[in-house]
Amino acid sequence: MIIANIKKEFPHHLNHYLFTDKSIYVTDHTEQTQSRKAIEIFTGMPPTNIGYFSLQNTKALRVISVIFNNKSFTYPNGDARSQCECVIFPENNDAASWLVFLELKYSN
Repeated sequence: MIIANIKKEFPHHLNHYLFTDKSIYVTDHTEQTQSRKAIEIFTGMPPTNIGYFSLQNTKALRVISVIFNNKSFTYPNGDARSQCECVIFPENNDAASWLVFLELKYSN
């Protein structure tokens, strides 16, 4: 249901998605690389060179992750809208399913 709605309303988002039944580790390299590299999702094993958000998938539930970038949501003039980094949801879903909208922040 969720993926069908994404395909209908925002098909360009499906250029940046991942299916997995493993734990997910989401990193944001934007500040570290001066925007040359942005969001990256690791599965199974976490990265060792950067902080990350983890979604522990101990039940091996098949989930979909969709990464957003500066072209994911735009104003009519083409300027990028502010948005979170990604969304994660179960592959088999219904109206009562969960969604994770992930906004990563830098801290010192």
